[in-house]
Parts: sequence; C-alpha cells; structure tokens
Amino acid sequence: MKFSALFENKLTLDNLDRRQLVALCKLLGISTIGPDYYLRFTLHMKLRKLEADDKLIEDEGIENLDVDELQSACRERGMRSLG
Repeated sequence: MKFSALFENKLTLDNLDRRQLVALCKLLGISTIGPDYYLRFTLHMKLRKLEADDKLIEDEGIENLDVDELQSACRERGMRSLG
C-alpha cells in the first residue's frame, strides 16, 4: 500500500504543471485554491501523512482494519471505497 511511492523517480511534484497539480488535489480531496507552490506544499504534506499511515497499516496488518477504516484509507488515497 505504498501510495507515495508513485511520486518517486521521474514523476515529482516539482515537474507537474498547474493542471496536473489541480487534478491531484481534487483526487486527494485537497483545496485547489492558491498558487502552484502552495498546491505542491499541500500535496507534499498529504503524501507525507499517507506514507506515515501506510507504515501504520503495514505494521498493524491490513486484515486488522474494519470496513469503515479500510474505506476511509481508500478514500484518502483517491480510490473508490464502496462495496
């Protein structure tokens, strides 16, 4: 569940244009208001939070999450969470 690993290598927040930054913000439920540097900062902070959450989930084991926790983790990562 290493969501933040997707942003390593060539795809970095510094290389994204405004349209891509706004799309990522919308996907992750972050406000799209502000200049590019602010969007990059908020995305960076969100990714750090998700990385820490990934480590906690890995330590506890995904099988120990109840349905609500699993749905919440999926929503935070921009994934569908119904069903």
